[in-house]
Amino acid sequence: MKSCQAQDLKTENLSTMNEFKKDILIGALFIAGIWNFISGLFVISTVLFAATSMFSNMSTKAQLNS
Repeated sequence: MKSCQAQDLKTENLSTMNEFKKDILIGALFIAGIWNFISGLFVISTVLFAATSMFSNMSTKAQLNS
C-alpha cells in the first residue's frame, strides 16, 4: 500500500514539474526569439517563435484533453 501511495505522489510531482519545465522552455524560447529579432537574426528568430508556438499549443491541447 505504501509503495502505491508513494508512486502516486511521485507521478503527481513529475506532472507538476513537467508543466513548470514547459513554462520555462516556452519563456526561454520566446525571450531568445525576441533577442534574435532585435539583433537582426530574422531566420533564427522565426524558428524560435515557431517552436514557442508549437510547444505552447502542445501544452494547451494536453490540458484540454485531460
